[in-house]
Amino acid sequence: MTTATAASGQALAELLDFMRELDTRFLGEEFGTTQPEDITDGRLFVLHALQAALGSQLHADPERPVFRRLTGPNMKVLGDNPDALYFGAYVRPDRSYRIRGNVAGATFTSFSQEVGTANGGYSRQTVNVVKDSDLQIDAGGNFEFVLSAERRPGRWFPLHPQAGLINTRHFFEREKPAASDPALHIPLTIECLDADPAPPPRMDDAVLAARMRRVVNYVRGMTLDVPPFPRGAQPGWVSTVPNRFNPPADPAPSTGWANMDAVYALAPYELQPDEALVIEGRFPRCRFANVLLYTRFLQTYDHVNRRVSLNRRQTRLEADGSFRMVLAHRDPGGPSWLDTEGRTQGGCSGVSCCRRSRCSRCARAWRPWRRSPPAPVPETRRGASSRVRCKQGFQHPEELAMNLNFDRVLQVGMVVRDLDQAMDFYSNVIGWGPFTTFEGDHSTMYDRKGGTPYSGRIRVAMTAWDNNPCLELIQPLSGDNVFTRHLEKHGEGVHHLFAGLVDDLDVVLSELEQQGIRTIMYGSLPEFQSRTAYVVGEKTRNIILEISDRRC
Repeated sequence: MTTATAASGQALAELLDFMRELDTRFLGEEFGTTQPEDITDGRLFVLHALQAALGSQLHADPERPVFRRLTGPNMKVLGDNPDALYFGAYVRPDRSYRIRGNVAGATFTSFSQEVGTANGGYSRQTVNVVKDSDLQIDAGGNFEFVLSAERRPGRWFPLHPQAGLINTRHFFEREKPAASDPALHIPLTIECLDADPAPPPRMDDAVLAARMRRVVNYVRGMTLDVPPFPRGAQPGWVSTVPNRFNPPADPAPSTGWANMDAVYALAPYELQPDEALVIEGRFPRCRFANVLLYTRFLQTYDHVNRRVSLNRRQTRLEADGSFRMVLAHRDPGGPSWLDTEGRTQGGCSGVSCCRRSRCSRCARAWRPWRRSPPAPVPETRRGASSRVRCKQGFQHPEELAMNLNFDRVLQVGMVVRDLDQAMDFYSNVIGWGPFTTFEGDHSTMYDRKGGTPYSGRIRVAMTAWDNNPCLELIQPLSGDNVFTRHLEKHGEGVHHLFAGLVDDLDVVLSELEQQGIRTIMYGSLPEFQSRTAYVVGEKTRNIILEISDRRC
């Protein structure tokens, strides 16, 4: 080894020594990894972590940041999700950055800042979350904003004084898991606004050594520094009792790498070869929800070749809108099978987000699941006949009744002549806001199901879900629709109240029609993967109610 390469040679030796330490400590009795299957899973996790570290740390440059994939089918770290893509870009808190992108059809998108990551370390805290509801997104799904310590013109958000990485989350509800789809592309760029425009200097030996030490820090943060489940103190939503969930909950504010807009429930399962776990419930009203399987190292199972997670689009609902999933080692013959890969032990997690949203068709958090009596599982036929025996079940409390017994008004919709003046009044005089604005096409709406189509465009401004209820301001721009008619007949003012989501919009509308409540608008909202309707009648006291489902 020459003097000129001594630093990188030493760093490489440290990296190799660290990998050997992982194989003896992390994959040994100290961390409770003693079973052959766990050791194999652990070595796979270590290699995935190393690959993720090399991809994110070796060329990390806050002066010239790039959003790089943090997880994927070959980088299952940080509690990956088959229905989500995650990107990261390293930043400096004393710099300013412009981020441009497109939501690309995601049901939920967010940007968070991770504290303690500047040197490749594990995030100590997730801060300053920017959700898609905070952004100004145009009709094509494009957005742009700036992060900096000092306020900048345009769409701006503060950069935390200890921020080291911008972490992005993009959740999808598609038939094919988003994380395993190589054709899925999310346009996303980040530009440092005050960096030297010249190319960076060639990587010398000292810089390479520092980058390799970042690789070690990144892997260490996910291994030796974080005892794996079920050792160590666990948050309340993590159960240590097999086949039993604790009440779902938000991640702690001090948690690093956490989706602060999500609600989680995680429990270990134990199943013998002739057993199955039946999970019954209702999906919450939210932007995204799924149920997925993990190894003890929080790596998802093989979602490229097996169905190891179920989101709302992939799940076939029962007639009453509930779901019935079967976690089993072989296909029980039903539509909602979670494939255990033959693993007799593992983890099962429920995830939902976002409870607050620019889309008024959103949800509350997951509620606690409760035990239900064992239910029979259909007989399977794989060669010879065999019966799968139910091990344990869970049930979700009722979320909605078909009689529209909603617990609160989720949104107030108002028609205005000048959207900018209205936003100015409600922001500066009343104190509501900030608002997210976008335009919409009303040609997908009809005066009833199968009726006459409306026309024209509208401009909309909405407060975040935190306002409780959300305020929606609607300015008709053109055409003939419910808003232009309301403005001509009644002038500006309250137009409708959004009540919430139902399991099947058509069923509810049919029941309401029998009670003399008529539909005055019906249509689909593809960008929100939902259908919506306005209804009114004497029994609503002539107040227009908006109702939606997620069967677009």
